[in-house]
Amino acid sequence: MLFSIITAIGKHNQIGKDNRLLWHIPEDLKLFRKLTMGHHLMMGRKTFHSIGRPLPGRKMLVLSQKEKMTKLFPQDSAANIHAFANSLDAMSYARHNNVQELFVYGGGQIYTMMLPLAHRLYISHVDYDGVADTFFPSVDFSEYSILEEQAYPTQGLSPGFLYRLYEKRSEK
Repeated sequence: MLFSIITAIGKHNQIGKDNRLLWHIPEDLKLFRKLTMGHHLMMGRKTFHSIGRPLPGRKMLVLSQKEKMTKLFPQDSAANIHAFANSLDAMSYARHNNVQELFVYGGGQIYTMMLPLAHRLYISHVDYDGVADTFFPSVDFSEYSILEEQAYPTQGLSPGFLYRLYEKRSEK
């Protein structure tokens, strides 16, 4: 199984403030949808709650030590959302269900925990230099090769961003 991280980060690894995204960039949201459609997404409880709804066409694996599954999500969406007490249980579920690529989608603590296991990083580098209270962990990009790259210019009030797909280099 391939472990991948998907995120958008500011110039200083900012990813959020007050449990919300720091920007609204329609092109990045479209890219996220395209990349994750049909896949499994692993995220923390706070990230799940910040989304506010199940994401169509994706299975959501939610890590939560504080809430029971019945409190996490509405009854009618239970088929696409699964709660786990820890990442090992979520990864075991993904392996058992023959998941080819598991996307990790935040928050900050989950990214820090999963970064050492990540094979791929799907990162939108956003032209943002403002305040945040949640950050993506530091990455040694020399350990990765760039497989894809595309620049998206500023549009209206939305900041521009540079999308890159990184793949971890094989250890010899």
